[in-house]
Amino acid sequence: MLPSKTVYGRGATRFQPWVEVGILAHLRLEDWAFQEDAWFHRAAPVEGEVVRVERAVPFSPELRCCTAGEPPPEQRQGDFQLQVGEAERVAVTLLLALRPTLSRHAALGMVSRPGESPEAFRRRVVRAVGPAVREGRGRGEDAAADLARLAAGVETRQLAGEHLTATRLLVGVVWYPSGGGPRLASDELLVTGRVVSCR
Repeated sequence: MLPSKTVYGRGATRFQPWVEVGILAHLRLEDWAFQEDAWFHRAAPVEGEVVRVERAVPFSPELRCCTAGEPPPEQRQGDFQLQVGEAERVAVTLLLALRPTLSRHAALGMVSRPGESPEAFRRRVVRAVGPAVREGRGRGEDAAADLARLAAGVETRQLAGEHLTATRLLVGVVWYPSGGGPRLASDELLVTGRVVSCR
């Protein structure tokens, strides 16, 4: 279990607790000759004294700035304290619900990053090989057809069971400004290098 943290927003005066779980998983697909360790982050809101695991969302921890500790009692929505047994239940529930996808383009030998959507991976494949295709074919319809075939060659698999082994589980309470909560970075953030909105 991790110590509690607080995410301070500009002008925030009320804070709601979320239970955040970090899952370090070993991913293995032998028929793809792929194995890698990856972190997955999920957060579930707390309502009253109940952790709503059915409303858990993926999030990117690097999008928030936290300080150690809880907000002052008068600013908290409730007085939630996470017990060890409840932390284990939440972590195991979210682990069992974890179904990451991986994509690959076998002919190019490219495999997606864990957490990268199939659509973002297709765009990355086209960006990586597109200039060479256009140079060889020109900018006409042939090049466009080749790029479409290239994107269509992406295969996607959902991982679970024997393909995914948890090696570490981290659980903690993070207090977010009321009406806010954990966010997920855009797929385009690492591809384009430009400022994009979070979803």
